[in-house]
Amino acid sequence: MQGDRPAIVRAERVLKGPHVATFNVGERTSCDLALTQEGERLRLVLFGGPDVYFTNLDYSNALYEDRVLGSDRRKVWPYRQGFPPAR
Repeated sequence: MQGDRPAIVRAERVLKGPHVATFNVGERTSCDLALTQEGERLRLVLFGGPDVYFTNLDYSNALYEDRVLGSDRRKVWPYRQGFPPAR
């Protein structure tokens, strides 16, 4: 996210909700995660929408999420650090 513009996030897999290729992800409060790193790979649970979604990236239920999704995030959805956007 830069300024007031939401980040554009490419969806690799959508489990529930609109099956679209990209989502606009913004930040409303300090509890929401600001996505500022280009190329970063994360598994996100988005809420809000339909124009702008939000996420707070809470991994406290990671094992439960893995069980529900039938996948191990370390193998199927590995984290990849991004890089700051070019100015």
